Amino acid sequence: MQDNSEMNDNSSKGALDVRETGLISALWVTFSSMKTAIVLLLLLAVVSVAGTLIPQGGPPDMYYQMYGPVKGWIINRFWLNNLYNSPAYSTLLALIGLNLLVCSINRFGIAWRRTFGVTVAVKPSKIKGMQQSEEIMVRGDISSAAERAVTALCASSYQVLREQDGSDLALYASKGSLSIWGPYLTHLSILVIFIGAIVGSIAGFRGFARIAESDYADSVVVRTKGREYVRELPFHVYLSRFTIPRDEKGHPKGYKSDLRIFHDGKIARQKVIDVNHPLTYKGISFFQSSYGPVLIVRISDSSGNTATASYFVNMEETPVGTRLSVESENGFNLQQVEINGRSVAVIVRDVMPAYTRAKNDAEPSSIPGGLAATIVLNDQPLTLEGMRNWQELGPIGPSETIKYKDLTVSLTTSDYTGLQVTKDPGLPIVYSGFALMLLGIFLSFYISHRIIRLRLSEAEDGRVVVLVGAFSKSGPSVYEKELRRLKEALIKEQ
Repeated sequence: MQDNSEMNDNSSKGALDVRETGLISALWVTFSSMKTAIVLLLLLAVVSVAGTLIPQGGPPDMYYQMYGPVKGWIINRFWLNNLYNSPAYSTLLALIGLNLLVCSINRFGIAWRRTFGVTVAVKPSKIKGMQQSEEIMVRGDISSAAERAVTALCASSYQVLREQDGSDLALYASKGSLSIWGPYLTHLSILVIFIGAIVGSIAGFRGFARIAESDYADSVVVRTKGREYVRELPFHVYLSRFTIPRDEKGHPKGYKSDLRIFHDGKIARQKVIDVNHPLTYKGISFFQSSYGPVLIVRISDSSGNTATASYFVNMEETPVGTRLSVESENGFNLQQVEINGRSVAVIVRDVMPAYTRAKNDAEPSSIPGGLAATIVLNDQPLTLEGMRNWQELGPIGPSETIKYKDLTVSLTTSDYTGLQVTKDPGLPIVYSGFALMLLGIFLSFYISHRIIRLRLSEAEDGRVVVLVGAFSKSGPSVYEKELRRLKEALIKEQ
């Protein structure tokens, strides 16, 4: 009974192994199929079209308002509002990558056998069935005829293999065999590009930073999957100057930022960047993206101590004109500054264009003179009781000062630069993939693989019968001259 149970266990294990092997083989066949690749690419196209038609990255309420309660729920529930970051899209890309990997492994075996595992000696019927074939009668012996043939083929840059097949001698000559690897490299390049994109999405980031003139930034704001977070930089980026070069008619020719990278207290890199010429340091690139005004609130005490609070001005076009608003580096309006140990809270609101005043004229003229704003200050602790001590000053325009207790408050306008900040460690991998793709395309379309087979055998009259066959996907025109030279070499001593 024990022996029978052991036999049953072994039979069960054997059946399980067969089923597992059969499943793996079925999956391998499925993912190496061209039909699978076409289906996956069609699904990718459908999903990409859906991502184009449906606005991406918006808040959930927006989709309920645009599409109604049912469609809005479907869009939010199934990640249609953030398709390119959804698990379904990532799974689809993974399946396409698996399909490319399996196809690449299969093509590698085929390409290797066609390059290094060729059969030299084949039957005469196979040579006669090639794209072009001919029988040549040659005087002399097989050895001398073979030497003449090999010399002619090597002169045309063919690589020649020979093999004895009984009393016959078989020659295999090939040229341009690198073209065999063209489709394989093209297939592989797409997989490499996929890997590079995955590495970039996991280990890289894309953020934004705004820096006022004579100020610096040590962090960037990164937006991912509809959320924002602050990412610290391992160095400081200082904006020395922002300029807008103009042509003779006063039209902007570009936007330039003079940036300096400070690392460990020293200038590590300096460059004037524009839209197409970024600054890159330690794999992080800074691109010129935008610009705008920045309001600087300057507060001074009677001893000459000074503190400043900077506010970036946002300009939003509305049906009734341009709406101006401000925010500080942390995204809020409220800032606290320290003046000789004294804490002062600052809020800026009601930003508007400032106008110059004519002499002896109480009304402003129509000449714009920068920006003006209302300043709200509080030098008391921000408790429930202290919140009652806010005092409104202004509006204050450029070159104006207002007193607040023993403090002097002024407002100046400067410029800030908006920088697109990116780190993509997968970019070299992507570039390598594109290089592989170009190499694969070049090998596939600009190099012709040519094969010439010869089989030399003795005829009854003492001469040598040379059976010649040739093949190339590019057609007979690529090897006609070489066949003619081969024929001339074989019969030149007759």
